Amino acid sequence: MRKLLPYAFVGTAKSEYYLRDEAGWLPNGSRMPEAYQNWQKIALAANGLLEAYKQRSVVFLGAIAPALSLEPLQETLTGYGWRQQPLEAINVNLKLNDPSAIALTNQNGTLILTQDDYTLCLLKADCCIAMAGTATEQFVGLGKPAIALSAQGNITLGNLDARGVFLPN
Repeated sequence: MRKLLPYAFVGTAKSEYYLRDEAGWLPNGSRMPEAYQNWQKIALAANGLLEAYKQRSVVFLGAIAPALSLEPLQETLTGYGWRQQPLEAINVNLKLNDPSAIALTNQNGTLILTQDDYTLCLLKADCCIAMAGTATEQFVGLGKPAIALSAQGNITLGNLDARGVFLPN
């Protein structure tokens, strides 16, 4: 029998065709300062899931755009009770390619932040906590459920609704 939430995907957009931020291609929600403001909401939602699924171990995979610094994200997580742990001490069955990936734990949850394993995170996760941007669209495009939160930046739930993108009329 399959566990309900073995992996949850949290992250900022990092699809291959958006990697050229120097050309201004990275969506605003994945750039400073919007990404850090959006991360506050994602961290709060992750803690809500930990509370809702107290009896389960939940693993969150944070696919973070390479242009962002992990330090402000870690500071936010520390404020919500997350504590950094050695990645080797975390018991998850993932083959990460990112040597700078970090792990944090909080109650029944583990969160792995990576800036080089977007595809792995996208494919391994069973559900998604994200803003209504490219990463969310890619996740939903795989037929997986997403918890889409209202974002700062140019791609918001209101903009997607106005465009008729993946939100029912």
